[in-house]
Amino acid sequence: MVALFDAPRFFGLDNALRHYLAFMESELAQGVDTSANSFQQDRLAATLLGSLKARLGSAINPNQRRLDLTRINRFIRQHLAEELRVADLARLVCLSEAHFPTASVLKPGSPPWQYVKRQRLNAARQLILQSRLPPY
Repeated sequence: MVALFDAPRFFGLDNALRHYLAFMESELAQGVDTSANSFQQDRLAATLLGSLKARLGSAINPNQRRLDLTRINRFIRQHLAEELRVADLARLVCLSEAHFPTASVLKPGSPPWQYVKRQRLNAARQLILQSRLPPY
């Protein structure tokens, strides 16, 4: 079960899980705080976790998935003149700021801000090469 929480995961809820969550909500809304109720809450949570493990246990590790570089590059190009933070890029691909650098394939071993800086330098180079102004 612990592996479910090793990395961020995003998934859709199928009908069975939606119904189970609605059931859990109604049970937990009862709010009686007794040891028997606590035991029931533990069983409800364990069943939910077991269901998630059954659905996500064989899923690809999110840290091994490839990031959508086209989307990231488009976002960077659209915001070159603005302050870009790792949090902005992470949010774009639905990762936390802490997980983005480890999942990043922008350039292994270098921080994401260096990738943004490189993109800015490439854009500046293109502007200079395409300029009709004299070189002096």
